[in-house]
Amino acid sequence: MINVNSKKHILVIDDEEEIRFLLETKFFKLGYQVSVAATGLQAMQKIKSGSKYDLIICDLKMPKMNGIEFYLESQKLDPNVQFLLITGQPDREKLLKAMKNGVVNIMLKPVKHSDIVEKIIQLIGNPNREPLSA
Repeated sequence: MINVNSKKHILVIDDEEEIRFLLETKFFKLGYQVSVAATGLQAMQKIKSGSKYDLIICDLKMPKMNGIEFYLESQKLDPNVQFLLITGQPDREKLLKAMKNGVVNIMLKPVKHSDIVEKIIQLIGNPNREPLSA
């Protein structure tokens, strides 16, 4: 049974501290529960420790474990979590690789806050789990 009082939980993974802070602050103000990680490896530790997320927002270009590698590993642990890949490096080859590996939600930086919020609501609903008005 779903606890309707619990908040939707978002994990933001980006190696840039400023971006993590901005997204964490924005999503928290909207009513989401937000966790952050600076690397894919750090995020994997959170997932392996039992943390559950409704949505993972991940940068493509990160050291040691890029966004595609993280996606593939995270899907082994929780194939039902929604995933949004964000990149400031629109390398056609990497984007095609991401799509071939199952990433269907990709946004290019710079991302307007209104666009990312709209995408989040599309993927996991609003923070209070209420249906969207038609």
